[in-house]
Amino acid sequence: MSISVYLNRASLTLLLVAGLTSPHCVAAVSDELKAVAEKVNALNAHFPANSITTNDVAVVALDETQRLEQELQAWYTNAERDCRQRFFVNDCLKQAKNQRREYLPIIRRVSQEAKALQRQLRVLAADERLAKEQIKEK
Repeated sequence: MSISVYLNRASLTLLLVAGLTSPHCVAAVSDELKAVAEKVNALNAHFPANSITTNDVAVVALDETQRLEQELQAWYTNAERDCRQRFFVNDCLKQAKNQRREYLPIIRRVSQEAKALQRQLRVLAADERLAKEQIKEK
Protein backbone atom coordinates (compact mmCIF):
# COMPACT_ATOMS: atom_id res chain seq x y z
CA MET A 1 0.00 0.00 0.00
CA SER A 2 1.48 3.34 -0.99
CA ILE A 3 1.85 6.16 1.50
CA SER A 4 -0.56 8.47 -0.40
CA VAL A 5 -3.33 5.86 -0.28
CA TYR A 6 -2.71 5.37 3.41
CA LEU A 7 -2.84 9.13 4.02
CA ASN A 8 -6.07 9.45 2.03
CA ARG A 9 -7.69 6.67 4.06
CA ALA A 10 -6.45 8.19 7.29
CA SER A 11 -7.77 11.61 6.25
CA LEU A 12 -11.15 10.12 5.36
CA THR A 13 -11.27 8.31 8.70
CA LEU A 14 -10.55 11.58 10.50
CA LEU A 15 -13.30 13.32 8.55
CA LEU A 16 -15.78 10.58 9.38
CA VAL A 17 -14.86 10.71 13.05
CA ALA A 18 -15.23 14.49 13.03
CA GLY A 19 -18.67 14.12 11.44
CA LEU A 20 -17.83 16.22 8.42
CA THR A 21 -18.98 13.69 5.83
CA SER A 22 -22.09 12.31 7.46
CA PRO A 23 -24.66 11.04 4.97
CA HIS A 24 -27.25 13.37 6.44
CA CYS A 25 -25.32 16.60 6.16
CA VAL A 26 -28.25 18.74 7.23
CA ALA A 27 -28.72 16.87 10.51
CA ALA A 28 -28.41 20.08 12.50
CA VAL A 29 -31.64 21.35 10.97
CA SER A 30 -33.39 18.00 10.57
CA ASP A 31 -35.74 18.64 13.50
CA GLU A 32 -36.85 21.82 11.79
CA LEU A 33 -37.45 19.88 8.57
CA LYS A 34 -39.43 17.22 10.44
CA ALA A 35 -41.71 19.91 11.86
CA VAL A 36 -42.25 21.44 8.43
CA ALA A 37 -42.83 17.99 6.91
CA GLU A 38 -45.50 17.20 9.49
CA LYS A 39 -47.25 20.49 8.78
CA VAL A 40 -47.09 19.93 5.01
CA ASN A 41 -48.50 16.42 5.39
CA ALA A 42 -51.27 17.80 7.62
CA LEU A 43 -52.00 20.45 4.97
CA ASN A 44 -52.19 17.74 2.32
CA ALA A 45 -54.58 15.71 4.47
CA HIS A 46 -56.71 18.75 5.33
CA PHE A 47 -56.94 19.95 1.72
CA PRO A 48 -56.99 16.90 -0.58
CA ALA A 49 -57.37 17.50 -4.31
CA ASN A 50 -60.60 19.31 -5.26
CA SER A 51 -61.60 19.90 -1.64
CA ILE A 52 -61.47 23.70 -1.71
CA THR A 53 -65.02 24.73 -2.58
CA THR A 54 -65.65 28.08 -0.89
CA ASN A 55 -63.85 31.40 -0.71
CA ASP A 56 -63.47 31.11 3.07
CA VAL A 57 -61.73 27.75 2.73
CA ALA A 58 -59.56 29.17 -0.06
CA VAL A 59 -58.47 32.08 2.14
CA VAL A 60 -57.53 29.70 4.97
CA ALA A 61 -55.67 27.44 2.53
CA LEU A 62 -53.74 30.38 1.08
CA ASP A 63 -52.78 31.62 4.54
CA GLU A 64 -51.50 28.17 5.51
CA THR A 65 -49.61 27.66 2.25
CA GLN A 66 -47.91 31.05 2.52
CA ARG A 67 -46.88 30.33 6.10
CA LEU A 68 -45.60 26.86 5.23
CA GLU A 69 -43.72 28.08 2.18
CA GLN A 70 -41.98 30.67 4.36
CA GLU A 71 -41.11 28.01 6.95
CA LEU A 72 -39.76 25.69 4.26
CA GLN A 73 -37.70 28.52 2.79
CA ALA A 74 -36.33 29.38 6.24
CA TRP A 75 -35.35 25.73 6.73
CA TYR A 76 -33.69 25.68 3.31
CA THR A 77 -31.73 28.84 4.08
CA ASN A 78 -30.51 27.32 7.36
CA ALA A 79 -29.65 24.06 5.60
CA GLU A 80 -27.64 25.95 2.96
CA ARG A 81 -25.78 27.79 5.70
CA ASP A 82 -25.09 24.49 7.46
CA CYS A 83 -23.90 22.89 4.22
CA ARG A 84 -21.39 25.64 3.55
CA GLN A 85 -19.59 24.60 6.75
CA ARG A 86 -19.32 20.96 5.66
CA PHE A 87 -16.58 19.18 3.77
CA PHE A 88 -18.72 17.95 0.86
CA VAL A 89 -20.65 21.17 0.25
CA ASN A 90 -22.18 20.32 -3.13
CA ASP A 91 -23.49 16.93 -2.02
CA CYS A 92 -25.02 18.51 1.06
CA LEU A 93 -26.64 21.30 -0.98
CA LYS A 94 -28.04 18.73 -3.40
CA GLN A 95 -29.58 16.75 -0.53
CA ALA A 96 -31.14 19.87 0.95
CA LYS A 97 -32.57 20.88 -2.44
CA ASN A 98 -34.02 17.39 -2.95
CA GLN A 99 -35.60 17.43 0.50
CA ARG A 100 -37.21 20.80 -0.24
CA ARG A 101 -38.48 19.49 -3.60
CA GLU A 102 -40.33 16.76 -1.76
CA TYR A 103 -42.64 19.21 0.04
CA LEU A 104 -42.86 22.22 -2.27
CA PRO A 105 -45.23 20.59 -4.82
CA ILE A 106 -47.78 19.81 -2.11
CA ILE A 107 -47.78 23.40 -0.91
CA ARG A 108 -48.03 24.73 -4.45
CA ARG A 109 -50.87 22.36 -5.38
CA VAL A 110 -53.03 23.60 -2.51
CA SER A 111 -52.13 27.22 -3.25
CA GLN A 112 -52.93 26.90 -6.95
CA GLU A 113 -56.23 25.18 -6.24
CA ALA A 114 -57.26 27.94 -3.82
CA LYS A 115 -56.26 30.69 -6.25
CA ALA A 116 -58.10 28.98 -9.11
CA LEU A 117 -61.29 28.84 -7.04
CA GLN A 118 -60.97 32.50 -6.11
CA ARG A 119 -60.53 33.44 -9.80
CA GLN A 120 -63.56 31.36 -10.71
CA LEU A 121 -65.67 33.02 -7.99
CA ARG A 122 -64.58 36.49 -9.15
CA VAL A 123 -65.60 35.66 -12.72
CA LEU A 124 -68.98 34.37 -11.56
CA ALA A 125 -69.55 37.50 -9.47
CA ALA A 126 -68.63 39.72 -12.42
CA ASP A 127 -70.99 37.77 -14.67
CA GLU A 128 -73.84 38.21 -12.18
CA ARG A 129 -73.13 41.92 -11.87
CA LEU A 130 -73.17 42.32 -15.66
CA ALA A 131 -76.39 40.34 -15.96
CA LYS A 132 -78.08 42.59 -13.34
CA GLU A 133 -76.89 45.71 -15.18
CA GLN A 134 -78.26 44.41 -18.47
CA ILE A 135 -81.63 43.67 -16.85
CA LYS A 136 -81.81 47.23 -15.42
CA GLU A 137 -81.03 48.75 -18.83
CA LYS A 138 -83.97 47.00 -20.49
